[in-house]
Parts: sequence; C-alpha cells; structure tokens
Amino acid sequence: MKQGTLRIEKSQSKLILTVVISLITTGLFLFFIISGHKIGDYLVIILGTIGCFGFGVCSIYFIICLFKSGPSIETNHKGIIVYVGLHSSSIIEWQDIEDLNFRNLGVTSYLRIYLKDNNKYIRSTGDPIFKLMRYLHALLLGSPIILTRYFYKTILPELKISLEDAMAFHGYPINEVN
Repeated sequence: MKQGTLRIEKSQSKLILTVVISLITTGLFLFFIISGHKIGDYLVIILGTIGCFGFGVCSIYFIICLFKSGPSIETNHKGIIVYVGLHSSSIIEWQDIEDLNFRNLGVTSYLRIYLKDNNKYIRSTGDPIFKLMRYLHALLLGSPIILTRYFYKTILPELKISLEDAMAFHGYPINEVN
C-alpha cells in the first residue's frame, strides 16, 4: 500500500448477517400480507407489501454486495471512494470535507462525513431514490454521506482515525475544535 492510501475491505460476516436479517424481515412482512388477506385487514396488507418490497430490495442489494469483489472504502490523492452502500462508487473529494464525526441513532452508529456543500453531492446522484435518501440523510443526520458499521472490516473509530490521517497526508487536515 502506498503512503497516503487506505483500503478497507468488506466484512463478509457482517454482510451475511445483514442478508439473513433482511431475508427474515422480508419473510415476516410476507406473513403480514398472507395473514392480512385471511382476516381482510387492508392496512396490514398495505404495510406488509411496503415492508416486503423494501426489505426484499435491500436483501437483493446486500447479496450483490456480498459477491462483489474489491474493497468497501479506498482513499487516493483525490479523496475517499466508497464502493458499498448508498454512496457506491462516489468520490468524496478531500477539499469538500469539513469534518468527520459519530452519531448514534438507536443501536446503529454512523460515521458522518460533513461536507462544505451538501447539495453538490445530493445533485450529483443520478438515481432519484438515492438522491432522496441522500437528501433525507442530510436533513435528519446532518450529512448526505453516512457510513454505517455494517460493511467494513474495521470499527468506526479506527476508520475515522485512518480517514483523518489520509486527509492530513494529502494536505487537508481537519481542524480540531475541542
């Protein structure tokens, strides 16, 4: 590995667990659809259909990620390249990054990459669903670029330190306020 570059591999075990949970949840929502038909409750049928579709799509996506080769995150002289999740194949340029920090929401920890211009990354997303998700991330979590712990073979605090070191190496140190 060249100095100033970082390569974080995918965690196969975390992805497998995510696929299993997603498939179980899809099955649960499928059960809601079937039981809603039996009792004639259309609200249960509608919620079951929405949940089944949402988690079904997630299951397919996670299975694709599981078999896709390559790292989950890489850095180079231009910035951070994320290969999994909502930000697949996005390059986040060093000069656009303002800060990195954590946020816990429920049982999930997020590493947020704060940007100088959130709208630049929201607009650059071609897919309307991903664009909406980035917008919601920016609105609810303060940044359109959110990394969860589910895809990486490292823990988030180590990932944060590694990304800060790579930024500093490339001439973009994060100013510590604390």
